Amino acid sequence: MDPETSATESEKEGQLTPPSSNSSSATSEGGTVMFIDLTSHDKTDDVNKRVIPNFEKTRSKVYSFFTWNNTTRKWKCNHCSKSYLHHPRNTCSVMLNHITRSHPTLTKQLEEKGTETANKTRSIFEATTKKPQPIKPTKKEFRHLLASFIVATNQPFSIVEDKTLRAVLKYATMDNSELALPGAKHVRELIFEMYEEEKKALLTTLVTNQGKVSLTVDCWTSSNQFAFQGVVATWIDDQWNINNCVIDLTVLEGSHTGANICDALVSVLNDFQLWQKLHAVTTDNASNMDTMFAKLNEECVTRCVEFTSVDYRVRCLAHVMNLSCKEILKYATGSVGEEDCNLDRDDEPINSTDIVGIIRKIVVSIRSSPQRREIFKNQCKKHNMKPNMLIRDVRTRWNSTFHMLQRAYQLRIPLMSTIQSVPELHKFKLSDPDWVKIDQLIALLKPYEDATLLMSFGDSPTLANTTAVYQVLFEHLEKYTDIQVTNRLRERTRKDVGLLWLKEAADAGWRKLSDYYPSSDGLVYTVATVLDPRLKLQYFKASGWRQEWISSAKKAVTSLWNNAYRPIQNEQMDVDGDPDQSSGGTQKLFQSIFETQLARYHKPDDELKRYLAESIVNPKILEKDGMKGALGWWKCREVEFPNLSKMAKDFLAVPGTGVPVERLFSSGPDLLGVRRHSLHPDTIKKCICLKHWLKKKESIDYNQSITEAVQQKVLDIETIISEEIDYSGDD
Repeated sequence: MDPETSATESEKEGQLTPPSSNSSSATSEGGTVMFIDLTSHDKTDDVNKRVIPNFEKTRSKVYSFFTWNNTTRKWKCNHCSKSYLHHPRNTCSVMLNHITRSHPTLTKQLEEKGTETANKTRSIFEATTKKPQPIKPTKKEFRHLLASFIVATNQPFSIVEDKTLRAVLKYATMDNSELALPGAKHVRELIFEMYEEEKKALLTTLVTNQGKVSLTVDCWTSSNQFAFQGVVATWIDDQWNINNCVIDLTVLEGSHTGANICDALVSVLNDFQLWQKLHAVTTDNASNMDTMFAKLNEECVTRCVEFTSVDYRVRCLAHVMNLSCKEILKYATGSVGEEDCNLDRDDEPINSTDIVGIIRKIVVSIRSSPQRREIFKNQCKKHNMKPNMLIRDVRTRWNSTFHMLQRAYQLRIPLMSTIQSVPELHKFKLSDPDWVKIDQLIALLKPYEDATLLMSFGDSPTLANTTAVYQVLFEHLEKYTDIQVTNRLRERTRKDVGLLWLKEAADAGWRKLSDYYPSSDGLVYTVATVLDPRLKLQYFKASGWRQEWISSAKKAVTSLWNNAYRPIQNEQMDVDGDPDQSSGGTQKLFQSIFETQLARYHKPDDELKRYLAESIVNPKILEKDGMKGALGWWKCREVEFPNLSKMAKDFLAVPGTGVPVERLFSSGPDLLGVRRHSLHPDTIKKCICLKHWLKKKESIDYNQSITEAVQQKVLDIETIISEEIDYSGDD
């Protein structure tokens, strides 16, 4: 009988022919050996193009639930009529999904057969979610977790004396005496002990860190009228991640003079042993900071610390932009500012030219009344608009006036309907020209909002963006102050003369920015810009700097590199031990002599020159290659620039704003509730610091679990590839 005919008839009867030289075998679910003829027969072209499996590579237990049909060249499920083509790379994930979804009862059999494929398809989330292991609870661990909960959620210490909480824990712990709740006094002592432990761990981290540490300093007054000075440390670790960590919240006694602020900072530097690691200090632009830096310079001289405020002082750019915005608002509307308005008095005279003040009055009036809130909400629904609540600006919050105006303008239709329906609000009615003016003011302030967000990122370098932010804001404001714009405004009719306020407002904002712009020429700004591979010296040229300015910047960076970071070339002989007493000593001696004689002909490697000779990096290429901005680039090139990368770590870590310390202060109101105003300032300090330390520790642990999960995932994939993928494609 013809082999081809025989094979076809046997397959029709549900049987396969015995193996021949062109045959292989597979095992079905029941353990019966089925012989598969791998000889190509009279099939259609499409069937002939289908892949024939290499059975030496099909070791996964998933194949035991399928039978290979050589006629159709498909794997047919032994439990249903479903068939699947063989994957060119011998993967069986599709067939595994079929078993788990269509025949879930077989999953247990799959596990019993020893396959690990199901476990290897776990998601990263599942891998990072640790399954609770049965443990024996201890008194120490229980109280540590209890204190962490109280600090993290800003609970009063007396919560442990609450009868309902004690009843819940007594029931949950089955009245285990080891897990009994301590008293409020003991909780306070426990939190103080945890503070000291975490502080010691932070001190070890800072001391062992190879790079320098930059600080952000600012002052804050709590709601119970205690004055604090917050200090946040910023550095880049070995994995090129920016770390922002609060190191102290010092209680300030007396007035906030520059001398007192400096004394408090000196105490922190002594406490955390940071004098030799001190790099740059970021503060706001208050006048007392000038006195503080003058005294800090003296302290650094006495301790031989290479720090000068001229080179390493950073003025918070967000604060500078806020000052410029205030000038714009003052010239634009004549507003005296929210702090000078009595918002609770409805009979206070209204300045019709103060558009910002009128909007603020409307917002406060609606937000303070539940009935007006409901009316405004219904008007939003009536006009098919989302009923977002109006925003009230806060004097100390950056861009809050912009957000108030923007929200009011977005909801102007339901807002005007609300004013029309409430008689008490009729005096706040705004005309169409008023809304046009608000729209123009929003457009004038929008770049400030964008720049603040850009400078507020905590996980990427921000100081190098300073020059670019100034440049963008200057160009934006100059559009309003340009002579051509002025001439067009003058040519307008008298009805449009009011548009000139826009030029005056922009000019006021421009002047305020120009007052602080020269401070961005300091050494720390220049080096941070040059060491950003996306900018380098080319950015100064693109920004219109004169050639002598660019040459001066390059000279300053080169001088710092040569004096502080470039390795010293040692031309002396370096012979380990006595050459006569060591093995091969004579050979080493002659080798050293040769190296010494030829050293003058060796040109030492200059990493800075190599770095500057390379072209700037396109940010889109960094994203495409999966690099995390400038830090990702340096992480990949650290081996090529081992010493210059240390310089980059120090300068790219410098924050361009006071955002890190502002985030610290934002947690203060959560801690100091209306019933916790009696907290001692030392207790406030330790609770806020400990809360941030525990949160950072939790974040580090989570990132570590993510890293371990990804590494395990890679290993699992490699195992699957080694078991199931035939890279050569040969049978």
